[in-house]
Amino acid sequence: MKQIYFLACALVVSLGINAQTTHNVEAGGTPQGDVLPYFEPQFITIEVGDEVVWTNVEGFHGIATTSGPETFGTGNGNAPWEYSFTFTMEGTYDYECPVGSHADTQFGTITVVAPKSVGEITPKINWNVFPNPAAEFTTIEIGGFGHQGTVTLFDLTGALILTENIQSGSNRIDISEFSTGLYIVEVRFNEAVERRRLTIK
Repeated sequence: MKQIYFLACALVVSLGINAQTTHNVEAGGTPQGDVLPYFEPQFITIEVGDEVVWTNVEGFHGIATTSGPETFGTGNGNAPWEYSFTFTMEGTYDYECPVGSHADTQFGTITVVAPKSVGEITPKINWNVFPNPAAEFTTIEIGGFGHQGTVTLFDLTGALILTENIQSGSNRIDISEFSTGLYIVEVRFNEAVERRRLTIK
């Protein structure tokens, strides 16, 4: 009986350490609308065994893998639809919407890493960028971090456009000199790094 109890406890602990996490990605936008086709968040890092759920909230979209150890994807269809995929292999996965010219702005990357021990887990950044789309100025709102970080803006070619120091709270960013279009905002606090898209109008 003691051996069975020990095995049951070990199984519970094992399942707790390697529990699957679900990550949500939103799809939307239209080429003719105020918001161009997008996936949000566009770049995510997950662990082996995690699930990603895409939800199409607007427009006619699909998902097609362009590179990576495994393939995943959907047919094309009008919103609303939902699609999920569980990643079982480490690696970098690039994907896009294959509809028309949507891939010009509607693409993403999923980086899949080995599960980490509890001591290695990187803290998540509680942040938001608004307004988005924005003109002249946008605000990076940071919560939960008491030290200084950086915000970096890239264009879709990967060219560095802007880097500024930021802190917890509201950080007003001047974007008045930049052309209209889609950009990538990267927020970094020590080892924690997260990215989101920003549309400048």
